[in-house]
Amino acid sequence: MRILIAEDDIATRKMLEVQLRKWNHEPVVCSDGNQAWQILKLEDSPRLAILDWMMPVMDGLQVCREVRKLERRHYVYIILLTARDLTEDIIAGLEAGADDYVVKPFDPYELRVRIKGGERIVQLQSEVVAAKENLEEANRDLQKEIQDRKAAERDLQRARDELERRVDERTAELRLANEMLLQEIAERRRAQDALGRSQARYKELVENANSIILRVKPDGTITFFNEFARTFFGYSEEEILGKHVLGTIVPEVESTGRDLTALVLEVLKDPDAYTRVENENIRRNGERVWVAWTNKGVFGEDGSLSELLCVGNDITELKRAEDSIRGSLHEKEALLQEIHHRVKNNLQVISSLLALQGRRIDDEKVERVLLDSQSRVRSMALIHEQLYQSGNLSRIDFREYLENLASALFQSYGQTAGHISFSVVSDPVFLGVATAIPCGLIANELLSNCLKHAFNEGRSGSIRLILRRTGPSRYRFVVSDNGKGLPADLDYRASKSLGFSLVTRLAELQLHGRLEVRGNGGTQVQIDFEDREDAEGEERP
Repeated sequence: MRILIAEDDIATRKMLEVQLRKWNHEPVVCSDGNQAWQILKLEDSPRLAILDWMMPVMDGLQVCREVRKLERRHYVYIILLTARDLTEDIIAGLEAGADDYVVKPFDPYELRVRIKGGERIVQLQSEVVAAKENLEEANRDLQKEIQDRKAAERDLQRARDELERRVDERTAELRLANEMLLQEIAERRRAQDALGRSQARYKELVENANSIILRVKPDGTITFFNEFARTFFGYSEEEILGKHVLGTIVPEVESTGRDLTALVLEVLKDPDAYTRVENENIRRNGERVWVAWTNKGVFGEDGSLSELLCVGNDITELKRAEDSIRGSLHEKEALLQEIHHRVKNNLQVISSLLALQGRRIDDEKVERVLLDSQSRVRSMALIHEQLYQSGNLSRIDFREYLENLASALFQSYGQTAGHISFSVVSDPVFLGVATAIPCGLIANELLSNCLKHAFNEGRSGSIRLILRRTGPSRYRFVVSDNGKGLPADLDYRASKSLGFSLVTRLAELQLHGRLEVRGNGGTQVQIDFEDREDAEGEERP
């Protein structure tokens, strides 16, 4: 690691340089405060600096103040080197922006330990910056994907509307053609000339239609192929008439694996059962296309099937759009799972930072506040961890969550919770994320309060967590213990306790629920609330 040494005393400077090289660091050396400031204000400056308090031009305190004014991406950890060991001097140095100090003459072992501590803090800060940048990048990518998906959905809707319009038009044309055909068959014996004219009109209509129109014998032989069909499939009339549909315009097996041979035989056998069919077709050049077919059987006077009339419309682009949207949906699910994973990891980093800071504080009250904050962060991280590990990215099995949260809290309290037992009684409940997070924070606060305050030291007891469904999308959550209970005159709404204040706000302002607290013969907190993401009140595993 590159470390800046700013020391005007040559002997001390040389000693520091020798020690840093011995510890596999790369020293950057200067002899006064102005030189140190010129180096530290560079973007690629060393991330750790050892500054002498008393130096020419600028002293160490002035350098600290100037460095802290900089707006930069990376943090510079500063250790003051001073012969001053009075408390007020140390405080002045830290207020000026120093992170640590070493008193001259220094102990090399002490200096090495303090440098290692600075390295860890610099590394942690780098990881926090990187995690934040990654999360921001992921969020930007997600917003772009959402916009792209909405645009694709609009395009698909327009394509569907256009297809429906075209199908309606083609269906109307087919109905008209069919009526004309039936009329001509009925008049066959009465007027051969009229039949010829009708056939001519029918042929002109079919040839000029913007749809695929063909006639097929019951054995699958093609007897008519209109001009649009010839252009679409790439066959001339001589090449296609008299050929079987299988192996020419219909492949034996679809790209999806569906057996089209069996399908064609079924359609030829009973066309009325397959009036509308969508299947993959094949052009003369081997290109696969999708066609929506409307089939109509033509029967002779004896009632037997004499011919099959098929009208088709190209739906290849619609199929591709559907496949694209389906693939896009899978990508969004994978991205959402990754975001839950990254949020969980970032919350765990915050929890670790709180734990690290707590170990550096001697004030028991401040340490307790940091541990409580760490517990709250962990309760939120646990929700994202369960979502990441489950197959459902929008709802969480809250019974499993309560069991995991209680186990983690009991483990963190160690010997304090050794004589206390807990149980979770719950219906199968799957809550949306917006409801699960405040519920998880409430459970964390109430469980922590039970472990800290409900039982005198050494006294055994039990804690119960109960979650019941009381109606469609309605739930009742109860946390109770058989400990010493609450003071008779306690007004929990006026209490200055952060725990009660947080539980009240979460229950009433975020869950829009009803909160009841009883403190006789132990403590019981009951919350009735609604999961607004589950308006139908159904379980969604």
